[in-house]
Amino acid sequence: MNKHDSKVMSRRSLAAIGALFAIVTMSADAGAAPVVYNYSGECTSFVLSQPPISQTCAGVGLSDGDPITGSITFDGTNFGPNASINANDIMSFSFDTGIFVIDHTTVSGLLVAGMLGADGMTFDDFRMSAADALAPESGNGLTISLFGTGRFGENMRCNIVGCNNLDGDDPMARISNQSLTRVSQLSEPGALSLLGIGLAALVAARRRRSR
Repeated sequence: MNKHDSKVMSRRSLAAIGALFAIVTMSADAGAAPVVYNYSGECTSFVLSQPPISQTCAGVGLSDGDPITGSITFDGTNFGPNASINANDIMSFSFDTGIFVIDHTTVSGLLVAGMLGADGMTFDDFRMSAADALAPESGNGLTISLFGTGRFGENMRCNIVGCNNLDGDDPMARISNQSLTRVSQLSEPGALSLLGIGLAALVAARRRRSR
């Protein structure tokens, strides 16, 4: 192989590598894959004499500090720096309060309001309310709020307009020490693997031709 042919092959190899990288990048961005976050919190009691409020873990059959766990899968399409997130961005969710499980297959009312930070991954704010029943009926209900107070109970209800008033007549408990932790974006390993395989194939092909 002469020097001219070698230069041409180098340019072609670089162009192919660039094209492969662009394809992988565009596929990851255009069809943003599901993003999974784990939720954790703790049952907390709250008692106030005036006005009288009693929301205790014992009232719902738990103890203070008992874990409240869950996971939320977002479709990832709207994820980015300082992006607003709502119920349309959620693909599925499930929460275990220790007395009931509530998930996307059972809820009748759902409200989600969140804001991602500058990194596009960490939530600067997130609130979610979900209930198995709409007023005047009642059922399992849960509110989580990363920078506020969560609460849950077995006889709660959402109003018809998006669950922004979640209340109940029977005992409920509060949730504290809440967090949402991102655990995966399902497409990233596949995209990186595809890029690595493509680069290895190009290098191997170039070595064969240069012999």
